Amino acid sequence: FSAAGAELLAADVAAVKAVVAKYAGAAVAESGVARLEEAVALLRVPVRGSGGARDDGDGVEGGKVLGLREVEKMLFQSGGEDARRFLVDQMGIERLSVSDARKVLARKLDLGS
Repeated sequence: FSAAGAELLAADVAAVKAVVAKYAGAAVAESGVARLEEAVALLRVPVRGSGGARDDGDGVEGGKVLGLREVEKMLFQSGGEDARRFLVDQMGIERLSVSDARKVLARKLDLGS
């Protein structure tokens, strides 16, 4: 996934969630797309981190926006428990397993550049 592709996917997921919420209720929509939203958050991690905050909160650690390399390092080079804590504490990702998060991040095109 490219950055632009991840943004389009995020918009599509938000639109689907709104339709599901309208017809099935907010609770159903929230539970139905929660894992997908977390996967999209991983796809939206910027190539380069920065010292400033992002408005959507994805990849933010204490005001610092984590870049793709930092996230990749924590997920692929850390042990399972450390990677899990990183996902929950620093990325706010609670539903995806470490294995699933690694698979999602591996598909991000920017990782190869």
